[in-house]
Amino acid sequence: MSINRLISIKNPIIDALDMVGADRSVDMPIFTTWAIQAEKEIFSTPPLKRTRAVLDIVGCRAEIPCCVSILEGAIIGDHGCECGDLFNRYCLGNIFIAQGTPSGMLIVDYDSSVEGGFTGYLAYQIQDNHIVFRNNMDGKKVTIQYKGYEEDEDGFIMISENHVRAITEFILWKYGVRSEYTQKTLSPQLTDMHRREWNRLCKHSRAMDNMLNDSERAEINDLVNDPYKGRGFWVGMQPTGLGYF
Repeated sequence: MSINRLISIKNPIIDALDMVGADRSVDMPIFTTWAIQAEKEIFSTPPLKRTRAVLDIVGCRAEIPCCVSILEGAIIGDHGCECGDLFNRYCLGNIFIAQGTPSGMLIVDYDSSVEGGFTGYLAYQIQDNHIVFRNNMDGKKVTIQYKGYEEDEDGFIMISENHVRAITEFILWKYGVRSEYTQKTLSPQLTDMHRREWNRLCKHSRAMDNMLNDSERAEINDLVNDPYKGRGFWVGMQPTGLGYF
């Protein structure tokens, strides 16, 4: 039985940076973006953990951390990270209502000055890794519950070890494409070689990931319904309140 060890996605990022001699202080952000894109393209997941986080709302938007894979619910306000009972009561417990929303997630409007705290559900959209509210809520906070990737001590997500070579090749391919546009001296043949290696190793990683147990397969099935995917929707309590941007 093979052991699918988890390591930081920082490993293929550093490998690629060193291979092309890129400046880490300049190119680390775009290399990290490419690495996460490659991990999503491979479309598999290490074991996810359920946790909670408090996000700041700027205007009508709250940025979702990159470690999030599946959003399970959100409650307006800072309720800390030990508030699972609130999510069980207002979000996860209302399966019928949640199933009536296109994304399957509820956002609770919560006011501690009101008896019970619950004041209704809010309309929202998931767009560009942000929760977008219909109304301006600048300065407020929102507590989310989610299943997400584990992270290393620097905040980089943890990935399956067998993804490292594929992700490295993806980054090198994207770097080559960008270099062609910025007129840097990089062989088109070398860029195409990295593209072909990425395609081969991506398939290999997927094949290795197929050696999963039932619970791991269930996690991947959940990702198919990830609220990040597809276009966002407004979610409201009344059927007539559902709509699109």
